[in-house]
Amino acid sequence: MFDFRLYKLQYLITSGGYEDEDGNYIQGDEEWSEEIPCRYELNQRASTITLQDGVAYTYTYVVYLNLSAPDFHYGQTIRLIRNDGVVVDTKEVKGFTREQLHCRLWL
Repeated sequence: MFDFRLYKLQYLITSGGYEDEDGNYIQGDEEWSEEIPCRYELNQRASTITLQDGVAYTYTYVVYLNLSAPDFHYGQTIRLIRNDGVVVDTKEVKGFTREQLHCRLWL
């Protein structure tokens, strides 16, 4: 059977930092989410995407996700993982859309 989602991605989850009693900022914890199945393609033509703010962004990857994927927001940190477990790249989200048959994520 053909697998449409050969690869995986994870997003960085950060818990909020806080100020201690002396006023020093203590950074929150960071951990990676569970792996989410995906398929990604490298942007080989320097294509851009224009988002709601009207700015055209040049993206590195377009990632296709199942509709069950969580929503992603601009600036969120994502890492792409090959099927052998090797981390391909770590990028920030430039755009996300939920469509009829899949979700698309631009990094």
